[in-house]
Amino acid sequence: MVAVEKKKLGVFDMYKKKAYLIQSAIDYEVCLRADVFVGNSFSTFSSLVVLDRTQRMKRMGLGGVGEDGYCGLDVRWPSYAYNLQGEAKGARAWAANMSHLNLQAISYGSNHISCP
Repeated sequence: MVAVEKKKLGVFDMYKKKAYLIQSAIDYEVCLRADVFVGNSFSTFSSLVVLDRTQRMKRMGLGGVGEDGYCGLDVRWPSYAYNLQGEAKGARAWAANMSHLNLQAISYGSNHISCP
C-alpha cells in the first residue's frame, strides 16, 4: 500500500480547475473506495467518510466486529485515526510519521476488538 498525492498521479492540474464542491465530492468518493482511509476524529469530512464506509459494511451484513476482522472476515474499511485525549487532558499531538509510505504505519487503528 502506497500513499499517493494528486500531484504524483498527474491529475492535479485537471482537478484544480473544478469548483471546490466538485473537488470535495471527488475526494469523498476516492476515500470511500480506498482500501485504507486515514482521517482524524476532529474532521467532519473524516467522520462522514467513516460513517458511510461503516454503513456500507452493515448493508453488506458485516455488523459484528471480531479480533480477526468482522467476525472472521478480513474487512478493514472504516479505518479511522482517532485523536483521543492524552495524559495532559487534551488532544494528543499527532504522533505518526506522515512521510511513511505504508498507510497502516500512520494509522492509529487497531484490529483487536471483540464481537458483542
